[in-house]
Amino acid sequence: MSSKYEYAPLHEQEEEDVSGHQMPLRSRKTEPRWRTTGLYILSHTLMFVAGLLAYGASVFIMHSFDSQSPVVMDQKNPTTPSKASATTVIHGIEVTGTQCGSTWQEAKALGCHYDIIASAWYAPDCFDGQVLDHMLAEPYVNFTWYADKAHTIVVPTETVLKGEFDIVYPDNLFHVKHCLHLWRKLHHAVVTGRSIDEDILDYGHTLHCTVLIMEWITPGFEKHSITHSRPGRPFCRASKLGMIDVSK
Repeated sequence: MSSKYEYAPLHEQEEEDVSGHQMPLRSRKTEPRWRTTGLYILSHTLMFVAGLLAYGASVFIMHSFDSQSPVVMDQKNPTTPSKASATTVIHGIEVTGTQCGSTWQEAKALGCHYDIIASAWYAPDCFDGQVLDHMLAEPYVNFTWYADKAHTIVVPTETVLKGEFDIVYPDNLFHVKHCLHLWRKLHHAVVTGRSIDEDILDYGHTLHCTVLIMEWITPGFEKHSITHSRPGRPFCRASKLGMIDVSK
């Protein structure tokens, strides 16, 4: 962050201007009080200028430090980085929001939360723990997670719940529950006035999900084929959807 203030050292001529015009020489016997008063004013003026320069230097240093800090720190816990603000261009329009880094390690360090059914790390504004808890409590939303396509290496559910992996391979039923969960999340965001991420707002994803579910009832459809899950980090818009402002 560059400072909007600029600071420059005073030159000798400027210092003379600050101290005032040089007074004519007079006899010590006739005007000792004027000489004392002039020195008093000069000393205090120089102290005032020195104070301004010291203050300016401190502000400059603070702004320089801020410009070198890649992550905003949590004020309650200075050792923990908070969510990072970001901007992106969507359909030619610049949109502000938050982004949870480029890896699950960065997302975790930035204070983001993992949604196991959405397969995504969300900034706090876009994470809906209520919808996630309801979905995990539903019957048949209980999957075995594998580290390989052959389903021979089981990944502990606790690891998947934390989002601390690069890819896992559940069966294709997870794909359907994933779509249904995102629709619940979208509806809840509209009703409660929450922020929403770009994955859910992507109409192409909705078309993909509806086609998948329509094909699910087709005879011969491989319902137990293998799908995969990668922890995503979708962009979370700062603007909110919905009919209710939950911030008040």
